[in-house]
Amino acid sequence: MTRAKGVFPVIPRRCKAPRDCLFNFEDVKVSNHEENSGAVADNVTPIDAAKGKPAADGSDLPFIRFSGGWVYLKTCKTDKKGETYYSLQAVCKSHLRVIGTGWVDGEAFRVLELGKDKRRVMMPTRLIGSRDGWAFLQGHNVQVTPVPELRRWLHEYLMSETAYDLHGSPCGVLPEWDVADKPGWRGGAYLLPDGDMIGDVGNVIADFKLRSNHADVGVCGTVDSWVENVGRLLYGNDSPTLALGVAMASPMLGVLGVSGFGVHLYGQSSGGKTSSCYPAMSIFGSPSNRQASWNSTPLALTLLARCCNDALMMLDEMKLLRAMVMEEAIYGTFSQRSRMQGNKDGTLRPEYSWRCCVLSTGELAADVFIRMMTGRDADAGALVRLVQLPYRPLTNLHGFPDGSAFADHLRAASDEHYGAVGRAWVDWLSSNQTLAREKFAEVKARWNGRGTHGQHQRVADYFAVIETALTLSSKTLKLDVKECQGVLDRFYADWLVDFSKGGNGSHEEALLVERLEAVLSQHQRFLSKTANDQDYKQPGELWGYFHDRGDAREYLLFPAVFKERISGTIDAKVAGRLLHTRGLLRRHGEHLTVSERAGGYPNKRRFYALSLPVVDDLDAEEVL
Repeated sequence: MTRAKGVFPVIPRRCKAPRDCLFNFEDVKVSNHEENSGAVADNVTPIDAAKGKPAADGSDLPFIRFSGGWVYLKTCKTDKKGETYYSLQAVCKSHLRVIGTGWVDGEAFRVLELGKDKRRVMMPTRLIGSRDGWAFLQGHNVQVTPVPELRRWLHEYLMSETAYDLHGSPCGVLPEWDVADKPGWRGGAYLLPDGDMIGDVGNVIADFKLRSNHADVGVCGTVDSWVENVGRLLYGNDSPTLALGVAMASPMLGVLGVSGFGVHLYGQSSGGKTSSCYPAMSIFGSPSNRQASWNSTPLALTLLARCCNDALMMLDEMKLLRAMVMEEAIYGTFSQRSRMQGNKDGTLRPEYSWRCCVLSTGELAADVFIRMMTGRDADAGALVRLVQLPYRPLTNLHGFPDGSAFADHLRAASDEHYGAVGRAWVDWLSSNQTLAREKFAEVKARWNGRGTHGQHQRVADYFAVIETALTLSSKTLKLDVKECQGVLDRFYADWLVDFSKGGNGSHEEALLVERLEAVLSQHQRFLSKTANDQDYKQPGELWGYFHDRGDAREYLLFPAVFKERISGTIDAKVAGRLLHTRGLLRRHGEHLTVSERAGGYPNKRRFYALSLPVVDDLDAEEVL
């Protein structure tokens, strides 16, 4: 007997025959497909149950059988004479097995194991048995029988809550599964953006509705090939070493329980900034794919951050982002939680969270770009979250004729060896989380007490995370720990000078001094205290008066001008107290203003009494 190619085989278990001719089950193969694979009928049901006359109710047949990569189900059919036929029939020509159940967003689902690679997918129960349900399975390359009567039995299996082992034997109730809606750490295991899992994650299935090619986790080469062809080139080059540390630190955030942060490398065009970041991008996947751009909306950046949860997020060319939304984009990315929004029915939309490290490049520092494009100063909070550092050019060219040739080779090598280090690093972290925390506590002690302000210590803690990552991976990646520490120390010193303008105070205090100097240096806006306001002939408004007080010149500034031109976004009282601490504001008792007669007015008026900093007491960077 032959059957047409592609037609699912029918395995008779009981047939209509003369009473003296019993069906010999032991002589029947499950199918031609299984004959080729060596599977015979005694693998489908116990031999003892197949001997003699089969049970009329088919009780000696298994409900389901997985064999040779196909799925067989027990079916029954009653003919016109009332005779019932039981048989095992192939309902699927590829592996399909229900391994779990669960709920997500109020909707039940089944966890299916599909194909030769036994990949796991979620199938909503509302789709089972419908046209959309069969299309769903076929979309996953599952070859379901086209026969409607057989699909009815498959529908029964998919809806059943009974668990069956690989031999088709019942083994209790389907276990409950949890749904992971984002990559990253889950307990002691790590979920990759492509759904792969590193470590024992338990009954968890990945359902990432949000995916991005910029979170690529492909693999090309090995850890050893990366070290030999990419890692060794970092020796003697500060910027690539720092970028590598940021990448290695990104999966440690969840292990150490610290917040995400970013590092922005700025410097002249075509100086090798992006090329220096390629080795860091190659840690988790293809650097060409992982490289994203600041040319995005703030919402798009937060969505990408979610795709890169517990991993590295790379953003190139900061100038492509509109300056008016830059602070919003920075705060949104590092807030680690989506904006709270409501629905029209009065309910709240689901909130999303993430945690990642950001590596950024650009020709300008963020605060310089914002000031140049908008005329206002960047908020200090944004500059603490995205630490901006001057790019250090490549100095050790490892035998290449010039920096350009070396940068090109660094890119090419990173594009040929990627992904393996990140997987090995995460695998190690999943088994050594306690050791990582202990090392962080040890390294953090070296970074404690850096600077006198909380902003300084917060950034120092970021550097401690980076140093911990480089230290723990130094043996495998063949890094010199002392050199890495030197690199981080130099970058932190650069940041501190830029952030606090050479002082030990906060960034706000440094900006106040800058604005104070800018205002008081515009002499044409001031009149002598003894002059009359009618003597002011300059274009623009009058800002105040000046007079000599002892050996120094003092400026009496109108309160409105002080609030607009000097305090800016800082509360005027806070700004006044900060300037008084620096010795740049004279106060009267508890008042931050003084009462003086000036401009020919007979009555006293209130002014902010300000003076310029003494140059000898300042670093060169503080002088405009």
